[in-house]
Formats: sequence, C-alpha cells, structure tokens
Amino acid sequence: MTTTADRNRVRTGVPAGGQFAVESRAESDVSLAGPAAPARDWGSVSNVQEGSRTPWGPVQHLVHVADGIVEVGTGSHGGMKLSPQRNQQVPTALRTSSGWYEEDCEAQIVLMTFPDEYAASRARERRGNNDPWTDPAFVAERARASVKNWSPDGYEKATGETVAPGESTVKDERLFLDAHATDQVAVSATYSEAHPGMVEVTTTTGGGRDPGSWENQRVFLVPKDEYAADRTRFVADPDRHTDITPPPVVKVPVARIHPVIDTSGLTPTAKERFTMDLAQRWRRDDGSVATLRDVLATEGVTGKSADTFDNSDKVTYYLQQTRNVGDSGGPILTTSSWRSPCGGSSCPPAPRASSTRS
Repeated sequence: MTTTADRNRVRTGVPAGGQFAVESRAESDVSLAGPAAPARDWGSVSNVQEGSRTPWGPVQHLVHVADGIVEVGTGSHGGMKLSPQRNQQVPTALRTSSGWYEEDCEAQIVLMTFPDEYAASRARERRGNNDPWTDPAFVAERARASVKNWSPDGYEKATGETVAPGESTVKDERLFLDAHATDQVAVSATYSEAHPGMVEVTTTTGGGRDPGSWENQRVFLVPKDEYAADRTRFVADPDRHTDITPPPVVKVPVARIHPVIDTSGLTPTAKERFTMDLAQRWRRDDGSVATLRDVLATEGVTGKSADTFDNSDKVTYYLQQTRNVGDSGGPILTTSSWRSPCGGSSCPPAPRASSTRS
C-alpha cells in the first residue's frame, strides 16, 4: 500500500527543493491543436447535367464552378445553381428559394457571395489569358455594383448599406416616378412630320404603362433639343408644351347575332359530336364559366370562319365575338359543325384569334 510518505519520498540522486529530474524524452507526435479540420461539405449539384431541366430549358453546356456551384447554359438563356448548403450562405434578402439564379442579374448575387470560387473557376477555364475575372477582388467589386443596380432593396437589407443616387437605375427610376406621380411623364416619342424641329411626346400620368394609363394618354409638342436633353425621364409641362392629343375614338359595338341551333340533317355521329361541342365550357371576360350553348344564347357571335386540316374533309368552325367595329380580333369559340350559324343566313367572314376556352 502506498503511503503519503512514499509519495513524498525523493528518489536517490535527485536533488530536492523544487528541482525536477531532467529526462530525455522523444518528441511527442500528439498535437495540442488536434487533427486538421475536415473540409466543409458544400453539398452537391451533380444532378444538374447536360439535358437536365432548368427554369430556362434543357441544359446544353455547363461548368462546375466549385463544390455546390454550377453554371449552365440553354438554348435561350442560362444561370447558376447552388446546392442547399451553398444557398444558405446567400443573404436572405437576396436568396432564391430554388437555388437557381438567372444569368443577367441574379447570378451576380452568387458572385458577390462566392467571389473566390468564381475567380478560381475562371482561372482554370482561361489559363494564360489576361482575364480580370480571375481576381476575386475584381469579381466581388463588379458583382456588388450589379446587385446594387438591379436589386437595391435586397442589397440594402443584406448589407445595411444605403444605395446612393446614381448607383441603381432601378432605385433612381422608382424615386423619379414617385416624385412625378401626378405629372405627365413621357412613355414614347416620335419626330413630328407636321411640325419640323418638334417631337411628339406621348405621356401618361406618372409614366404608367398599364392599360388603364394608356386610356388617358396625352401627346405634347416639344422642341427636339429640349426633349433630347433628358429623353429618358422627360416630363411634359402642359403650361409650356402644346397639347395635340387627338380626340378619343368613339367605339361602336359590333352587332351580335344569336344563331339558331339546328341539328336536323346531321348524321348521328356528327350530331353527337356537335352536342358535345355545345356542352363544352368556356371562360367569359368576367371570369365566369358557361357552356357554348349558353354563350351563344346570351352573348351571340359577330362572324364565322372555317378551316380544314391535313387535307381531310373534317371542318372546324371559328365563331368570332369581335367587340367593336374596327377591332382586329376578339374571343373565338370553336365547334365541329355549324350548318346554319346565323339563323338561316351566312355570317360575315371573321379572322381567327386566340381561344378563350377554359
């Protein structure tokens, strides 16, 4: 049994008084820092390959930028795809839920978040070329400028910085329109043939471009030099610029015909098909849905055309519902048979238009 005296006993030949024996020891292979930290798992986008579906069509070519980052191109557009792990590193205010970032504007968000990875990828792809995009600092600077321009609100939320005037066309345009919400802002212009040296400037209130705004558009005569000085944000002054807005066109509704539905003389097969056509449901302009029979009874038609396809004798009839005289189109109703579409008389010919069938 070991006693306290045994534990305190000084070994023979080893001086006492706080001195320690000097021992020769081999260097330890155990590091206090522990083993090297494993590389971060950035996930995978290996499911994105040539032919894979993207928001812009099938992949035609792709570049693996880094683990969890792939750049793709399609026949019409392209972009970048991030793994879930990578996507979590994108600031929430700029992040897409799908991990897809289209190439024109959103891809700059990826470059701003991962400039080192993109620069390294460019260096691999363009060895020997004097490419500024192989410099991470250049990538980050250009990407931040682009994100400021196209996504100023998201950039401000993500960084806490304020996008200054001149750094974002999107923000500048919004501030301009807010400041001129009640003014006549230019939406288009053309040189005036009737007034040499002048421009005919079409405006809407606040620069609106929705259908409601276009209904109240105005046209002003503006000196060419004055308009050219700031054509992108021109505001017409009704007190200085001559208003040459043409008088509104009076729209005359086209007379509607309510066809007589007559199935006599049809073969049993044709009659069955026509009956099914009449039961088809169509969506009206107000969003309600009605059968073709009900639409013909309540709304009527304004004209008819017919087509055959593939050199067959099968005819498809297109019943026009033009709204006003002079209109080039309108809702179209289709049916497989219509012997007497206008109550015993021939309907006027009608151009084809897009279907409104629900």
